[in-house]
Amino acid sequence: MEYITAAEAAEKWGVSLRQVQRLLSADRIPHAKRYGRSRLIPADAEKPGDPRREKEAPHRSMSSDFDYIIMGTCAPGPHDNPDAVLDDVTDERLRLPQIIDRAYLRGDFEYIKSCYQMTEGDDAVRLRTSSAAISAAISTGDYPFFLETENYLKNIVQTADSERVIAYAELCLSSAYTGAIAPRMVPDWLKDGDFSALPPQTRLFA
Repeated sequence: MEYITAAEAAEKWGVSLRQVQRLLSADRIPHAKRYGRSRLIPADAEKPGDPRREKEAPHRSMSSDFDYIIMGTCAPGPHDNPDAVLDDVTDERLRLPQIIDRAYLRGDFEYIKSCYQMTEGDDAVRLRTSSAAISAAISTGDYPFFLETENYLKNIVQTADSERVIAYAELCLSSAYTGAIAPRMVPDWLKDGDFSALPPQTRLFA
């Protein structure tokens, strides 16, 4: 195994020599070894992550994250001014689905498509907004966008480990398939009217 000095590691990682020395003192660099009074670091060692950031951003499961988005975005807004609900939303992740919902009510399908692209990388928000996105694709005759959204939803159905998440993805797909007059592609549970797998807030939509 090849080794480098603390100074070389500092230059490689773009940090101060003092920071590398602190990481060594805390035994946070695997396989570092002593050489006299110095410490040597494996040449292929990666810079350790910041534990404070790891604590600030705990991993959420897709299921719990989706529940959070659903709970925060499915409350009915005021009938006389649907946009007023946005005045009280400070979390950007909750704001985007509300914006997309209101664009759908206005029939602004091009705006929905541009907003939907902003959800890439955030599965919970993307899933929540997929029903509006796939409707926008159909309404504008944008077949590539339809396929993009359909493939995303099919992937969720195949890979998710939450019944609620899968059911919501199937509901979004079913909206597209019934609009395209393809009833054989609608799952039996939806044809039978058994909405128990869906989050309660979404059953009215179903």
